[in-house]
Amino acid sequence: MEIYLVGISHGVQQDIRYENSITRDFLDYLETEVRRLGIKFIAEEYSRTACVKNKISQSTIKNLAIKTKVSHYYCDPGLCERKRLGIPTQQEIINKVSVDGRTFDIQLFREEEAKYFPQRERHWLNVLEKATEQKGIFVCGSAHLATFAKLLIGKGHKCYICRNQFEFPPDPE
Repeated sequence: MEIYLVGISHGVQQDIRYENSITRDFLDYLETEVRRLGIKFIAEEYSRTACVKNKISQSTIKNLAIKTKVSHYYCDPGLCERKRLGIPTQQEIINKVSVDGRTFDIQLFREEEAKYFPQRERHWLNVLEKATEQKGIFVCGSAHLATFAKLLIGKGHKCYICRNQFEFPPDPE
């Protein structure tokens, strides 16, 4: 399998009205790459559960897959899969690192969340390896690019990191 990785801020997956210029730039880039590289599928670090949580019917990336007539795969584990795999939800991590379930140190949250990256990335790989198409783009949070590329290569897949420039500005503190 040949995978092209693109790093993002997850906001571009949820910006269904394409209100942010970063989302529009990202989708234009992705559409160009799908056509230029002869991509057969687009997969993403997202789930149907995330769509429901964010009150969208499908991600911007799935919309693009439909537009470009390529297959699409949500690869992140949903609630039931997370439970089965022992991967906590973001809210469960917040509850763990906070005193009151709302106020928390973002660095502690990121460190705790990162402990589960290897399990999540193995799950993504399992989903991708079930795909019948052999050439795709995988869109994930920028924090996963190096580790997921290493996992893919270690399993004998060709892997290229394309871009890591679709980040929303940080929230003001």
